[in-house]
Amino acid sequence: MEKMDAGNWRTGLNVEALLREKPELFEFFQAVKIINLLKNRLERRGSDIGVSEAAIKFSSLVSHSFPASNIASLEFPENSSDPAEMQVNFMGLAGAHGPLPTPITEMILDQARSKNHGAAAFLDIFNNRLIQLFYK
Repeated sequence: MEKMDAGNWRTGLNVEALLREKPELFEFFQAVKIINLLKNRLERRGSDIGVSEAAIKFSSLVSHSFPASNIASLEFPENSSDPAEMQVNFMGLAGAHGPLPTPITEMILDQARSKNHGAAAFLDIFNNRLIQLFYK
């Protein structure tokens, strides 16, 4: 009986570096689990943690498009105790996937073009909690 050759398997792959460089390659649940492991914050599913204690701050991309990946962007802060910031494509109050009407999405996009991100930031207060609950 022959041994299977592991020569074509990836070796020496740094998952953290890959997540930082190309977060769109990861599924949402996989990326959140990796970030929690990296930040040593193993929150039990169903646990109720405060926003300041969370390893990740979530926001939602406001767009009319239907992107192919779950994660739009991922930013790791300079200070490792601060939460990572993940922007998702699949859930949010405004945009193609959201329940708010199209004119609201248009208003938010128009404001963003004018460098006014107030409405989107306000909705992200709710999006953050909504996505946290979705993960749990």
